[in-house]
Amino acid sequence: MLLPIASEEFVSFDLSRNGAPGMAAAAASFEQLMVDGVLVVRFSKQRLYDADKIEELNAALLELAEGLTTDKVVLNLHGIDYFSSSGIGALIRFSKRLGQKKAQLRLCELQPMVEEIMLLQRLDKVFDIDADEGSAIINLS
Repeated sequence: MLLPIASEEFVSFDLSRNGAPGMAAAAASFEQLMVDGVLVVRFSKQRLYDADKIEELNAALLELAEGLTTDKVVLNLHGIDYFSSSGIGALIRFSKRLGQKKAQLRLCELQPMVEEIMLLQRLDKVFDIDADEGSAIINLS
């Protein structure tokens, strides 16, 4: 469930390879907005298993971490149907970078396949996971 909220800031990332036309549907992409001092990152509908997309996602998340203007981040994974181990690695690197900056991270709205992968790899012990975006925001307040 996505909350109908007004944002202070909205940015969309389309990480298509080489900016090639027609690649946007296959690209790793997300949008970000600020809600009550919490950076919310919402991923578009996608499967993250292609090495090039994962590399671009990793670079975009680390760039996002470097330019962070808040210490509270929610990753809404509603649009992610599948993560490869490399995709999970990108999340872990992002989490570690946020930790170095003393920022808190919560994941939310995991699809069943992604949730199963996270549980099988015991990543629910590594990440704070909420059922929905509103709960994640509240838990960071």
